[in-house]
Amino acid sequence: MDLVFKDQTLDGAEIDGPLGVVPAHVIGKVKISGDDLAYATLEDDAIRAQIISGGTPLDYQMADGSMLVTAQTEALRGLVSALAEDVFSDFEHLKRKKACSISEPCLQN
Repeated sequence: MDLVFKDQTLDGAEIDGPLGVVPAHVIGKVKISGDDLAYATLEDDAIRAQIISGGTPLDYQMADGSMLVTAQTEALRGLVSALAEDVFSDFEHLKRKKACSISEPCLQN
């Protein structure tokens, strides 16, 4: 999954992102089944453990206590493919809201 926000506009005018925001990627895996969307994100602790234990080394930098992976795409793909069950968080789930109808009206807050 690659979610990129770009070319943001407001009333037809291009706007910049908030001050201090740096474009970045979040690597994740997604499972969709019926009205359930499950997603898991790549965990930097798992990557750090691989590097410390002498496993697959990846280029990275630490920034404010978080890992910024700077490795080439092929190296990252190799790690994720080899360790897919170990380097992602537990799945979080989102459920699709049911459409409003006369027989099932929407709840108002």
